[in-house]
Amino acid sequence: MKQTIKRKILKLFLIIVILFLFDLNAAAKFIANASERGFTASGSTGIRQYVIEAAGYFLKSQAEMLLFLNKIELEEINGIDYAELQRIIHNAVVYMGKAREKYNDLTQLAESTPYDQSTITALVNFNYTSFQGSKELNSVLFNEAKTYLSGGNVRGLYQHFRADTQSILDQLTVIKSDVDAEVIPETLNLWRVNKSYCEILLFGQYVAEVFYEVTGN
Repeated sequence: MKQTIKRKILKLFLIIVILFLFDLNAAAKFIANASERGFTASGSTGIRQYVIEAAGYFLKSQAEMLLFLNKIELEEINGIDYAELQRIIHNAVVYMGKAREKYNDLTQLAESTPYDQSTITALVNFNYTSFQGSKELNSVLFNEAKTYLSGGNVRGLYQHFRADTQSILDQLTVIKSDVDAEVIPETLNLWRVNKSYCEILLFGQYVAEVFYEVTGN
């Protein structure tokens, strides 16, 4: 009875998450949304487009990984369908690869786009300590975002996202190699990649929250 309830809850959770994550416009609200305002109008439109596309692919990959974890979690009940797991992990890898490409494009465009100095000044002068305390944000991840934002280093943020997506892509590749060999991946590897997804998502959300506060939108 408990297992049946557990399965229903997990299924409902995954449906809600996947429907939400596949909305690209919703995605940008959580991963560095409004960060394009750190740049002049001449390049901000292109930067925003890349932010949205990169976030969308990242979250599609995360949705596939959640589905993968759901299948692993219930394998004692349902058994293992390696063909299905191979399809799911393949999609997770493909989407993360596309996210990595978009963050690379984003980084390159940002390098050639001048900063909007009024926004950069606002980021430098922002009261991060008060904001973190009032929002009760994770101090480790927020301080990591603060390092870039308080220095007006928006380009560095994009480089950070690019490196993080490459790191997840590397972790997914290890998991995929196990599944392709019809071996259940090491639990430690599954924990590690799930933690990486969650940390990047939260880090990106904190960046978005600061930009919304600073720009008044």
